[in-house]
Amino acid sequence: MKMNFKKVSVGILGVLLVFSFLVPTLSIAKNDNPGSNNSNKNIGIKNAGIKQAFCSRIENWIERINQNIAKNQERITNRQEERLQNMEEKRLQRENRLTDFREKWEINREKQYEKLAEMAQTDAQKQAVLEFKQAVEAALIARKSAIDTAISAFRTGLDQLINNRKTAIENTQNAYRNAYQVAVQKAKDDCVAGVDANQIRTTFMATLRVGRDKYNNDRQVIEKISTKALVEARQTAFRKALDDFKTAMQAAKDKLRTAFPEETE
Repeated sequence: MKMNFKKVSVGILGVLLVFSFLVPTLSIAKNDNPGSNNSNKNIGIKNAGIKQAFCSRIENWIERINQNIAKNQERITNRQEERLQNMEEKRLQRENRLTDFREKWEINREKQYEKLAEMAQTDAQKQAVLEFKQAVEAALIARKSAIDTAISAFRTGLDQLINNRKTAIENTQNAYRNAYQVAVQKAKDDCVAGVDANQIRTTFMATLRVGRDKYNNDRQVIEKISTKALVEARQTAFRKALDDFKTAMQAAKDKLRTAFPEETE
C-alpha cells in the first residue's frame, strides 16, 4: 500500500510539472492568437470611452459644485444677516432700557431735590442743598460719560469683530473656490493630455476633498470668534463707573449731613 501511494504521488507530481510547463506555453499561444489584436483594440476603445465619459462629466460636476458653493454662501450670508439683526435688536433693547432708567431716575431725583429744599431752613442749609445737588449732578455726568464710553467701545469692538469675521469667511470661500478651479483645470488638462482616466478622477476627487476639509476647518475656527474679551472690558468699565459714582455720592451725603445735625432731646 505504501508503494502504491508513492507511485500515485509521483504520478501527480509529474502531471503537475507537465501542466506547469504547459501554462506559459498556453499563455504564449493565446497571445499569438491573431484575434488578440482585436481584443487589445477593444480594451483601448473601452478605456477611451471611460476617459471620454469621465471628462464629459467634469462639466456636470463643475455645475453642481458651483451650485453647492452658491447655496452654501447664500446660507452663510443669511445666517450672518440673521445674527446681525438679532444683535441689533438686542442693542436697541439695551439702549431703550438704559434711556428709561435714566429718565425715571431723573424724575425721582428732582423730587428728592425738592424735599431737601423744603427741609432747608437756614441759608447754610440752603447752600448745602445747592452744593449737594451740584455734586450729585457732577457725579451723574461722570457716570453717564464713563458708561457711554464703555458702550461705545464695546460697539466699536463688536463691529470690528463682525467685519473681520465677514472678511475671513469671504477669504475662506474664495480660497475654496480657487482650489476647486485649480482642480478642475488640472483635470481638464489631464484629459487633453491623455492621462489615465482613473488617475484623473482620483487626483480630482482628492484635491476637492482636501480643499473642502480645509474650508470646513477654517470656517469652524472663524465661528469660534468670541466677544468674551469685549464683554469683560465693558463690565469692568461699568463697575468702575458705579464704584466712582458711589464714592462721590457718599462724600456728597456726608457733607450734606453736616448742615442738618440730628436733633437731640
